[in-house]
Amino acid sequence: MPEPIYVRGALETPSSPAAVWGSGALRIDFIGGPYRITGLDGVQLAHLQRHFGERGVIGAAAQDAPVELTVRRIDADRFKPIHAYGGWEYNGFDFDYAPGRVVTAGLGMLAELRLGPGLRGTLWTPLSDHHWFPGIVFENFFRLVVAYRLLALGGALLHSSGTLDPTGWARLFLGPSGAGKSTLAGLLQSQGHRVLSDDLNAVLPAGDGFRVQCVPFAGTLATFGNPGASHPLAGCYRIIKAQEERVRPAGGAGALALLLSCSPFINRDPLRSDALIANLTRLAAGVAQKELSFSLTGAVAQLLEMETAGAALPAADAAD
Repeated sequence: MPEPIYVRGALETPSSPAAVWGSGALRIDFIGGPYRITGLDGVQLAHLQRHFGERGVIGAAAQDAPVELTVRRIDADRFKPIHAYGGWEYNGFDFDYAPGRVVTAGLGMLAELRLGPGLRGTLWTPLSDHHWFPGIVFENFFRLVVAYRLLALGGALLHSSGTLDPTGWARLFLGPSGAGKSTLAGLLQSQGHRVLSDDLNAVLPAGDGFRVQCVPFAGTLATFGNPGASHPLAGCYRIIKAQEERVRPAGGAGALALLLSCSPFINRDPLRSDALIANLTRLAAGVAQKELSFSLTGAVAQLLEMETAGAALPAADAAD
């Protein structure tokens, strides 16, 4: 019989402290961090070292990190088991929101975030030596953590394709599923641009503008490069598949609505929606908002590079 998959359980955190899996700890270094993870057993630690180490963001466990995360045990009977043979569908997360606290349940995990000057999180899971632990259970939890951390820092985690042109300017391409984000990223990659991620990108304010940093979450075309590097953001683009290449302004309420729709997790939180809208309003005002029509055969990279031809990069980029 196929092995069971533990799907989400009730939104109830354990009434008494649950045991950690082990004494293993590691640090994940990138925007908003470092992020310190403790409570890992040896197998979980090895899984995460392989999973995130491939993206160049693993470091030795640090003390007093701004984000502290703990992995704890939970009985499998808290979850509904199903078997991995066709016909099942996983429908995302359930949430419970409270001031200073967010609880979520998802595939093989129950988690709590404590929001404050720093961020503290607990992940409960029945899985250890399981191939779903690093890339599904922990990564789903970690995506949520990063989204709330960026919110607190005045930025956002955006569902988007991010690219870097040869002159050093980053761009974000947004749209609903099927709009062509990965297709456009692949096209730009073939024309000399680097793909930061075709899944999620982190944006934070910097001086008079905003900067983008890729995060260690896999996309089809993700190439993470130097995880400590951030890049000045030239613009956010609503993308449309068309017969020819064209760029035109797309500001106003429509641009803000698009950014909001592409801000996973936080855009569902009624207690943090005002903070998210404030961050995105500053982003929409501080960075060009445009509409990009593109075809599969056109020189879209050349069109985009013409927009920033001769524009000086912010001095901070020299340290990337």
